[in-house]
Amino acid sequence: MIEFVATQNQNGQKLIQFVKKILPNLNYKQIQKCFRLKKIKVNGFTKTKNYIIKQNDVILIFSDEKNNKLKEKIPKFKCNLKVIYQDNNILLVEKPVDLAVHGSGFTLDLAVWNYLKIEQNQVFMPSHVGRLDKKTSGIILYALNYQSVVELNKKQKFFEKVYTFESQICLKKPIKTNVFVKKNDIEQKIEIVSNSPGSTLISTTFYSKNQKNFAILHTGKKHQIRVTLSYLGYPILGDEKYGGQKAKRLFLHSFSLKFSHLEGFLSYLNNKKFISKPQWWKKIQTNKKK
Repeated sequence: MIEFVATQNQNGQKLIQFVKKILPNLNYKQIQKCFRLKKIKVNGFTKTKNYIIKQNDVILIFSDEKNNKLKEKIPKFKCNLKVIYQDNNILLVEKPVDLAVHGSGFTLDLAVWNYLKIEQNQVFMPSHVGRLDKKTSGIILYALNYQSVVELNKKQKFFEKVYTFESQICLKKPIKTNVFVKKNDIEQKIEIVSNSPGSTLISTTFYSKNQKNFAILHTGKKHQIRVTLSYLGYPILGDEKYGGQKAKRLFLHSFSLKFSHLEGFLSYLNNKKFISKPQWWKKIQTNKKK
């Protein structure tokens, strides 16, 4: 039997979502069976899978499954993590180039959990909201509690996300692009296509300021900036996948994040803007001085 007292991080979560984390080795049908056999109780009573957990609920799970995953230690991962902002609800960090956000091996998630001094897997783990490609650097957002994960994921489509990049494009005035894309599974890349079944609209505004190139995302799709610039004939420096010139890195960086439309306990973040300047800017300035 597993006994767990719900904390604030489980408050508002569906019971079945919680059980999936507690019993990671069981598939959905097996978990459904636990509910049918009344092996899951809350405060001494049987509840349905869609029961909304409240803080301090006592949850009992009568199962022979060992809760090994939640007892696994977090691998130690030293990373010079640059923290841009932190409070009780969110953490903003700068992702280094060539570090995956999540997955197997060493990731940004691991670096963040080490920074937060989390010793072992918990029912709730601080979670990234949105992500960046492995080869892209820059600002990325983490939610530090379950309520923040829900609100941020729900509202992130309203956030202003700006990237900076290096390309041969000459932007005398802003241009807004609207194109349709589709994934090419054979080549494992995104392609520009006509408006057709299965295609997705991506929208981006490109502009230049102080001799630096920027892109504002109006949609948030995989490789959006990379494939659009390639389509325009000005691929990003270092983006060989989309026709860019070979370089020591992919010159694409998540530059700024501005919050909006957040409600309730996160409304204090509205209109706040956070910036992360890429390392290559410093090198360019140094070269100019020489």
